[in-house]
Amino acid sequence: MAKRSTSTITDIRRDEDEVSELQSASQTLKDVFNTYVATLEAGGDPPGVINAMNELHAAIEIFIEASINATGWGNPFVLPPEGEETAKPRKGGNEVQVEAVYKLQIDNTYTFGKFVFERLQRAGLTPHGELDDPVMLIHELFSIDGWRPHTYRRPDLRILQSQWSVTPLKTTEHKEKG
Repeated sequence: MAKRSTSTITDIRRDEDEVSELQSASQTLKDVFNTYVATLEAGGDPPGVINAMNELHAAIEIFIEASINATGWGNPFVLPPEGEETAKPRKGGNEVQVEAVYKLQIDNTYTFGKFVFERLQRAGLTPHGELDDPVMLIHELFSIDGWRPHTYRRPDLRILQSQWSVTPLKTTEHKEKG
């Protein structure tokens, strides 16, 4: 258990609870991940693979929440940006464009706003605007974790429609040496 500068029994017990929550989430993630890999290796049918993938996404979300609860910040699955500029294409790579469109319904802006605000606080971020605007709420979630609406498991957020397309853009020539 990581030592914190705590001075009361209540603080120490809270620290132990957070670590056990994190350890439990870690074990669950490991088990679900192994099930996912076994499903893929067994050549699972598409519904089985999708179910295993959804379970993995849910386990990741639980682990992220436990990690944030234990540390007060940090999503270990979000990689920091390489810089403000976008990456340059490399030789031998294939470029694709991904476009996603979601039609959503937020049933209760107030409770959903509280959820978004708590996520921002745990990530050490401040809102970019008022959290009573549905557009701003979705923008904030996107900025926290890259937008994974199927993992939020919120009764006040409904996905009415989702679609995406992937289009090849170009292939960068790559010559083998030898």
